[in-house]
Amino acid sequence: MARRKQRENYGKGSVSAVRKKKLDSSGKPIIGRNGKPEMVQERDKQGRLIWRVCITLGVEEYTDKSGKLRKRQRKVQKRVHGTLEDARSVAKQLTEDYADIDYQAADMTFSQACESWATSMRNANTCSVAKLKDYETMLAQIAEKLGACPLTQIKNQDVENALAAVARERKPSQRRQRERFQTVKRVFEYCIDSGWLVRNPCRGLKTPRVTEEVDRRSLEAHECARLRVSLDRDESAAYEDFNAKEQRQMEWGNTFTRSKLIGLSHISGLIAVRLMLATGMRRGEALGLTWEHVDFENGQITICKSLNAQMVHKTTKTRKGIRTLAVDAGTMAHLRQWKTFQAKALHLVMVEDESGKKCPVEQTAKTPVCCNCKGDLMHPRNFSRWWGNTNVKGYRDTIGFSDLRPHELRHTQATMLLGNKVDIKTVQTRLGHASSALTLDIYGHAIPANDRTAAEIMANINGASAEPSAHVVKVERKTA
Repeated sequence: MARRKQRENYGKGSVSAVRKKKLDSSGKPIIGRNGKPEMVQERDKQGRLIWRVCITLGVEEYTDKSGKLRKRQRKVQKRVHGTLEDARSVAKQLTEDYADIDYQAADMTFSQACESWATSMRNANTCSVAKLKDYETMLAQIAEKLGACPLTQIKNQDVENALAAVARERKPSQRRQRERFQTVKRVFEYCIDSGWLVRNPCRGLKTPRVTEEVDRRSLEAHECARLRVSLDRDESAAYEDFNAKEQRQMEWGNTFTRSKLIGLSHISGLIAVRLMLATGMRRGEALGLTWEHVDFENGQITICKSLNAQMVHKTTKTRKGIRTLAVDAGTMAHLRQWKTFQAKALHLVMVEDESGKKCPVEQTAKTPVCCNCKGDLMHPRNFSRWWGNTNVKGYRDTIGFSDLRPHELRHTQATMLLGNKVDIKTVQTRLGHASSALTLDIYGHAIPANDRTAAEIMANINGASAEPSAHVVKVERKTA
């Protein structure tokens, strides 16, 4: 009988049987007539034959341990469990998949691929500068573990090991670990789109689950009331202190020669906190708000941009982020008072115009609602320093809210509204979320507070009488 060929070649591909030593009942190799162990094709636990598919991708140069420049064939190999026809199909598919791969570019490392991906993200302007920097930091941690391994040689296990190593060293939260995995996966997808890879090594890995609860603190109703009382008291005191200081300046003859006014930023900080508490807007949205978007006649504020850490006015994340919010009459009254006060105060600040002549600052529609001492935008970092943080004591410490973060005022808005039976769509609109599903995912913990009310309503419905509520009157027809 003719001996089966050990290998079948198909252009740049080949299929060969994976062979192993034939063993007897005791587990020892069976020796053939030629004195060598007999070989048989290997099978898996299900009894399927195992084949090795190899695709040749050309010749590459490399430097050996002694420093000599050598050449070798670049190959892609895969084990196939099944029939010979299955292996042939895989060989054909691999040949087609790798037909358009840029092998020189594929020799780049993961770190180089990350740099290219970051450049494309920067050019597309699809995320903020701060977020892109955060992505680069996460990717650099993974690139350090993958080393100088070329893209085409990175396997599922390499990525999994790198992620596990970073997790052991940095002990991130579950959400952070999932975000890191998703970012790495995006880079590999970018490599596939660029023609450097055929398969994403992350596709065979499961996305890390998030089971931990995120601590989202929100104020209670009595705490909100106490905060508003503090804001009212300190805002009134700030106006009085500012006026008293300006009176002294007038007595000293120093009225229209100032380049800045101490005290404006403090009042602006109080107004920013008041806005965040009343509307649930973000810190950047409050600091980026200008007077043109405050509608006193209808009691509304339009949010269409936000101030980031680079002092750049950026548009909201999504179209849903652009929104017009109804504001309570009390908050609007404080804004009206502040606008009038700000206009008079800014007129005392002198700046040079284009011709070099000094002139007072005029309040316009573009003037920020929350300004600094010169009437310009207040830097988010300066606001955080004024408010206070773990390293610096600020205004929050003076009013008994030493652990309250500005973003928790946003959590307070959502929790209070949902807890008081406001529909999810309205809450989504006020917060500027892209979908109500996102609102539920973040603030769904506030809804069970209404569960007891829902149970009582259903009890009333189910306990109603089965008799019809209307009395039926029978009318007899009169005969002539």
